[in-house]
Amino acid sequence: IACHMTIKLSSSLSMNIRSLNTQLILVVILSTALSIGALIIYVNKSTSDMALTLQTRTMHNVADSTSRVLENYIHNLVSLTASLAEQNAFESALQSDYFRQDASRIITNFMSGYGDIWAVTLFDENGDVIVGFNAEDRDLTGMSLKDEPFMRRCVWTISPSLAPLSQSRRMVG
Repeated sequence: IACHMTIKLSSSLSMNIRSLNTQLILVVILSTALSIGALIIYVNKSTSDMALTLQTRTMHNVADSTSRVLENYIHNLVSLTASLAEQNAFESALQSDYFRQDASRIITNFMSGYGDIWAVTLFDENGDVIVGFNAEDRDLTGMSLKDEPFMRRCVWTISPSLAPLSQSRRMVG
């Protein structure tokens, strides 16, 4: 009986060891698979986050650059407009029809040098175009701009040099 017991004990012990090996192997395989899965998920999420952050930063940089370019463009247009508005021929054209040819020549020369400008007009306080041309070299003289939306934003002041002439005004703004 003792011998038989030992065999049974030995057989039972052998069975448990085999079961333990199987369990250990399953635990190792499962933990390895979970670790690899977690690593894949982490790398995927990190890559997505990094790509999103990079794209967001790129979009902000493009928006900032575009904003600066547009600010410079507008600043240059304002400077061009101011220098064009300071021409004596324009003040003279507002005072007399005789000087309109000089203003017209200045505008056409100006338009030929700046192809991205749609139109240049000199208009009086009523919004009537005294001299003007568009990019297609169409004469805009006589056209009324008083109903145009941008005319509501114009601020009119009497120019100090033209103060004695109450009908001659210059647009500012």
